Amino acid sequence: MSPAKYDSYEDAAPPAYTSTAGPSRIPVQGTPVFPSQSVTGPPPCFDLDGVSPVFFGSAHLPDSSIHPCKIAPSLAPSVCRVAYGGREIHHSGPYIILPFIPYTMELVPTSNGQIPKGRRPIEGGYEIRNGREIKLYHAVAKVPLPARGGFTRVPGKAGVHLSGCNVPWGDRERVFRDYEIL
Repeated sequence: MSPAKYDSYEDAAPPAYTSTAGPSRIPVQGTPVFPSQSVTGPPPCFDLDGVSPVFFGSAHLPDSSIHPCKIAPSLAPSVCRVAYGGREIHHSGPYIILPFIPYTMELVPTSNGQIPKGRRPIEGGYEIRNGREIKLYHAVAKVPLPARGGFTRVPGKAGVHLSGCNVPWGDRERVFRDYEIL
């Protein structure tokens, strides 16, 4: 019997979920030394050089919201970058690293703020609108590199209300309709 073929990712069956707790998030604030990969897990993305790791994170912003972000040690001293208000914010406040565990987590293609059927995205925070907390999820967008050709994968945030994935890139908040949700 041949393996099942799917017309699209929406037809693919999700993996079996376990009841075990997810990875521990790593709180960081003003730490002079970035945690080792034995603590952070493997990087889900890499910077333009193809070697420098980029991690999932959640930044605690002054307005009491928490936003999924990218954490790139190679961007020191400002390793935490948040897509917010149309800009790439260099965040110097507290943030949390989410270790990426490939055998229990997956990046699933989606678009327009939708959560793929049968999937449970990993919450990366929330923003506050009209006194209500609105969920934000960890996501990755493919940012095109016209000068080089190809693309680079950048962590950011997604939400139904955002209708896509917003990533910090090139001092701007970039919005992508097609992306992967964690």
